[in-house]
Amino acid sequence: LVDPSDSFDSCTCIYCFDPTHFSRVPSMACSGWDAIRTGPHATVVLLDSLHALRAQLRGCGGELYLAFGDPAEELTRLVGKLGPTATAVRWAEEPGVEEEKTSARVRNALVDVGCRVSTHVSSPLYSADQLPHSAEDWHALAHPRQKQRKRAKAPPSDMHGWRERLSGMPSVMGDWRRAVRAAAQPPLPLPAPTRLPPPPTEALGECGDLPSVQTVTAEATARSARLLLGLSPECVAAVIAHAARRSGGASPNLSATTDTTAAIAPGRAACFRDVMADETRDRPLAGEPFALERLRTFVQGGAASTAERSGAMASENDASHLSKHLAVGALSARQVHATAANDVSTRWLASHMEIRDFFIFSAFAARERLFRLGGSPVATHAATQWQSPANADATPTDAWRRWTTGSTGLPLVDAAMTELLTTGYCSNRVRQNLASVLTKDLQIDWRAGAELFQWLLEDHDVAANYGNWAYFAGVGADPKNRHFRTISQALKYDARGDYVRMWLPKLRDAHIEAVLWPFGRVDGWPAPLVPAETQLTWQDAARLAETGALAQTELAEETFGGEASRKRDANTAKGEKKTGRRGQH
Repeated sequence: LVDPSDSFDSCTCIYCFDPTHFSRVPSMACSGWDAIRTGPHATVVLLDSLHALRAQLRGCGGELYLAFGDPAEELTRLVGKLGPTATAVRWAEEPGVEEEKTSARVRNALVDVGCRVSTHVSSPLYSADQLPHSAEDWHALAHPRQKQRKRAKAPPSDMHGWRERLSGMPSVMGDWRRAVRAAAQPPLPLPAPTRLPPPPTEALGECGDLPSVQTVTAEATARSARLLLGLSPECVAAVIAHAARRSGGASPNLSATTDTTAAIAPGRAACFRDVMADETRDRPLAGEPFALERLRTFVQGGAASTAERSGAMASENDASHLSKHLAVGALSARQVHATAANDVSTRWLASHMEIRDFFIFSAFAARERLFRLGGSPVATHAATQWQSPANADATPTDAWRRWTTGSTGLPLVDAAMTELLTTGYCSNRVRQNLASVLTKDLQIDWRAGAELFQWLLEDHDVAANYGNWAYFAGVGADPKNRHFRTISQALKYDARGDYVRMWLPKLRDAHIEAVLWPFGRVDGWPAPLVPAETQLTWQDAARLAETGALAQTELAEETFGGEASRKRDANTAKGEKKTGRRGQH
């Protein structure tokens, strides 16, 4: 937003806490429930990032001023306070219906008082003005080997300026990436300013104090007859308490709220306390210095080159953990790309910035369609008969309650939800499995899952969250309509059971076969919410039927009472009797 070629006498940096980001609004998926756009874990990241930004601005002669209220009113008031010295106001455009409405209201309010406005799309890797110009250009660049036929003139578009380039944009990610790569090179990141013109401190007064997590999230726990996302009040309070502890600040009644972890996942309070004890800290979780150090360590330290990127557990060595910094704007996609693109072993991280761009520009193009139940599917599939997450009286259905509390009986799914509720984060692999169960097995309105993730994720991004949920629900950019078999997924991506054991204490000391298939093997384990057989690929189902075991490694050698060994011996004997041959391997 600050061009090095600009010349101005003063620069006032302001962040406005918009109450609509933290207030209850009616849920899209259930009219009897409320949703909230920014949750407690994302609030922790935001507050840490603002704290770091203020320190950086002060280091180069600037200051970060805080406002609390409607952005249109607050910025208009600030411009009036500054008088003729306020010549222009700049901000970054973000995708999303409410975000775009807010931007338009602020623009109109400032123009009405005679102030010049300049906005930019600054979060993607590629600049908006680098995108292909027309549908014909998009198609030619996406399919260079195809003979280009003269296409019918596109109907008039209500898009203007850079938005016109979104008309005709491919809906399939591979086509989009191919076209953009052919059209332009990603720009390099601009250097940060070393000095800023000082703000008019006398006119502005106090810069304002950062609020606490509890203050910002107070409305989530306010007494209300309407449930927040179908969660119990105890569950909501527990999530906020965990976020407050992670912030390094404290909840005044933390000892009392800690016990409410049982409301999130019965029987797992001890697990929550163990993990959160490690999370409590006196250092920031976010902010540009922290983000840049993490980027440097991950890429240049060698972890990015050897990362097991598809695993269920997103360890420090296997995942970049940069998503929250990108979501809040403390790190740019161009900084990531410039750091990772030049080495073939780390180029995957740079390519992820292109994937992120696809969802951002797709969200700008979709507008309201991004949030419709039917979405914008790129392929025709059998219509899903979507179910509500709520009963007629607005109480949550048993399926929704068990899915949101990590009590489905499916180990990988329950471990993922437990981690998400506790920390605001889980790996992309297990997010996909959570989405698959909700949308493909339970067929519950995918927007309910997206709204829950919106409130829980520390790295929530409107475009990525809603775009990915639509993708895996079969109403977005996925032409394949995938269905994840979660037990087979655990076998492949958590083969030793380390991830599940970490988050589900009841399985912590269990054998790998019980971790994968606890049904009838672990006392008190609940019946799965969906038939367990539907969560196996046909190959794994056949192996289980034949041998009694799922794991194919030495981990399965000692199973329950030798069950698998007996089945293998019996099957071997049958084969030998039938063929009259022995020992042919």
